[in-house]
Amino acid sequence: QFSSYDSLLPLLQMLQSGNDRVSPANGMWPLFCNEIGLSYDQEERVRNFQRTLLTNHTSWLHRHTASASGRTLQDMHSTIAKSAEMVKQRESRILNILTVEQRVKFLAWAARKSANIAKVAKVTSPPQPFVESGLPEISSENHEAANLYMIHHRMQKALEKLPITNK
Repeated sequence: QFSSYDSLLPLLQMLQSGNDRVSPANGMWPLFCNEIGLSYDQEERVRNFQRTLLTNHTSWLHRHTASASGRTLQDMHSTIAKSAEMVKQRESRILNILTVEQRVKFLAWAARKSANIAKVAKVTSPPQPFVESGLPEISSENHEAANLYMIHHRMQKALEKLPITNK
């Protein structure tokens, strides 16, 4: 059975080797050139430029950093949205117990006491770090792309642990 680290291993090896793409030689390339209307000279210059980009280690790392950043932001957005939906559902279930008049009083009371409620919540329910054993540690020794991919992986695992919400 593979550990979570095993699923990240090929990614880390790709980051170290700097090669995850092949230069355009066949497939869609001729269609692209035809549809764009590239001359042979332009096609050659575009291919040379792309080869340069694909063989440039820094360019490769920038692409992976951007990709990992986008994935991590999407995961954060999904996690926040799912958490907000869970809170909204819990709030609705509680408020549905109250009459309309009681809801108004409760919401006014909660607004007045929000600072005290936050203090109590912080003391009684401190944030728990999400710890996944077997994952490589995020470290300043790693390239930021590697750290972002690890964060992405951890966010995916955390998102999986959130219960499914009913809309």
